[in-house]
Amino acid sequence: MTKTFIAAALVSVTALAGCQLTPQQQQAGATLGGLAAGLLVAGAFDANTELTILAAAAGAVAGQLLYQDSQSGDCAYADGSGGYRIAPCP
Repeated sequence: MTKTFIAAALVSVTALAGCQLTPQQQQAGATLGGLAAGLLVAGAFDANTELTILAAAAGAVAGQLLYQDSQSGDCAYADGSGGYRIAPCP
């Protein structure tokens, strides 16, 4: 089941990559890509069902956050004291 879902997610993301995508489609692709990455990591470590669900959810959230950061044009830079500052990407 998990392998089938991973394959389907990867095929759909790859298929969408060749098209002119709307921002909503890009956002969905980033979320699905993160979800697929979480499933791949869980599968690589032979995780149980609960950890697989957690990894998939964390991956989806990470994909969503990466998409939002790429749209803003801003990057986060470490400030040396454990925090960060936001500034335009180079």
